[in-house]
Amino acid sequence: MKGFQSYINAAKRPRSIQSSLPFPVHYQQESKSINMVSFEEASELAKKFTKKPTDAEFLEFYGLFKQATVGDVNIEKPGALNLKEKAKYEAWNSNKGLSKEAAKEAYVKVYEKYAPKYA
Repeated sequence: MKGFQSYINAAKRPRSIQSSLPFPVHYQQESKSINMVSFEEASELAKKFTKKPTDAEFLEFYGLFKQATVGDVNIEKPGALNLKEKAKYEAWNSNKGLSKEAAKEAYVKVYEKYAPKYA
């Protein structure tokens, strides 16, 4: 009976799911930076970069900023001869369907990626 009682007591003790699996489980926690900046801070700090980002990097910022503040594109596509405005339109339109909150998070990540290079 003593063996049976220890089996019952063992069953009552909480076990971690990981210890009951026949294979190791590895968890990867998403690290949140303690110094993570808000969208508003990132957009202001990006304006103050000491070096100018490349055109492609600028368009990445621009498209996410417009999606985060306005939402999906709500203007007509510029003509083929207006290259600068067409590039900005396409950068914004490339984020179509992304929620404003997701665009803000993406903007902050882009800022954190380029800040060491340009701040």
